[in-house]
Amino acid sequence: FAGMGGTLIVDILKGAEWIKDRSKRYIFQPMSRSEDVREYLTENGFVIIREDACFDECRPYIAFCARFSPEEQTPQRESYKFIGELYKCKNEAAAYYFTKKYLYLKERADALERANLLPEEVRMIKAVLPDIYPLTRRVEQ
Repeated sequence: FAGMGGTLIVDILKGAEWIKDRSKRYIFQPMSRSEDVREYLTENGFVIIREDACFDECRPYIAFCARFSPEEQTPQRESYKFIGELYKCKNEAAAYYFTKKYLYLKERADALERANLLPEEVRMIKAVLPDIYPLTRRVEQ
């Protein structure tokens, strides 16, 4: 599942019960909204095995491998949908990805808060930012 946005990948997964095959591993490379894919997978019996990041023409790309294995699932922090297993990847592309994600989420929470909109989303974002920050490159506040 590559080259599509995370929202489209999730829509495809929702209509594909055949993916719940314990003998298969799946590779995901969402172009955006990777958190949607991670959230769907972890809520539907999948385990993310490995994640990695790389640059292509200065843009960070992430990819991860998952398999259906509901018995292996463990409760995850709310930030897992943004971090996944990518925190184990210590290269510059992963740090850059986390920096971009951190700045986007912080800006979104600040804008929603100023507009007095979506207080639950603001609460969620503010709760996950401290988990993402240590994974970033030095971020100017």
